[in-house]
Amino acid sequence: MNEQKTDRGVLLIGMGNREHGDSGLGWTFVDMINSLGYDFLDFEYREQMFVEDAKLISHYDIVIGVDASNQKSNDGFEMSRCFAANHGF
Repeated sequence: MNEQKTDRGVLLIGMGNREHGDSGLGWTFVDMINSLGYDFLDFEYREQMFVEDAKLISHYDIVIGVDASNQKSNDGFEMSRCFAANHGF
């Protein structure tokens, strides 16, 4: 896991795994953005998200998750906002 650079920044999480037959789209996207040298972004790679990742993402104002989908999209991608649930398990 990368060391967090800022206390309230932007985290980009690529999901997938090229090694397990997944498209690897999330990881490839993070690699591409990381190569551009943006110093205001932190980067992480995950095969999937787990409850333990809540601690990591709680340190950021903005978290962007990138993953492949088998759903059709007119624009080639979809971006949507997620909100925390107001209930527990």
